[in-house]
Amino acid sequence: FYNNPYQDIHQKTGMGAVGISHVYFWNNSSFTKITVAATGFQSRVGIDSLDASRGKYAQFRDDSWQSRYSASLQWNKKFNAANTLSLGVTANLLGAQLRDSTRVESGDLVSLREFTKQASLMQANGQWQRRFGKHVSINLGIYSQ
Repeated sequence: FYNNPYQDIHQKTGMGAVGISHVYFWNNSSFTKITVAATGFQSRVGIDSLDASRGKYAQFRDDSWQSRYSASLQWNKKFNAANTLSLGVTANLLGAQLRDSTRVESGDLVSLREFTKQASLMQANGQWQRRFGKHVSINLGIYSQ
């Protein structure tokens, strides 16, 4: 149903993720967890049109990707059966390219979007948990970015 005999559409996409974490136990009441990860996505689209004699010419192009690199460190300490403290920090590096173009009346491919940027994000958190009994507890936390 959306078949046009005068268009040739090519699309390629890909995505991936990889990560590793390690837990180090300082003693029987505290530990640290380190996590490093990377994720990415890429999309390429090409639309070619055909003239009456089946000659191929570029009509639209898109080449876009996004990436994220992340590292986190979390420290946990259980002081006793009632009190637990958790502190952490996370760093992220985000990247993106959004680039596409289309054919105009003159026959040239003209850029619609041309964006390539990176940004970083730092986050910190802390949480204290107090248990008052088997069924009652309170959690207090702070978060900043």
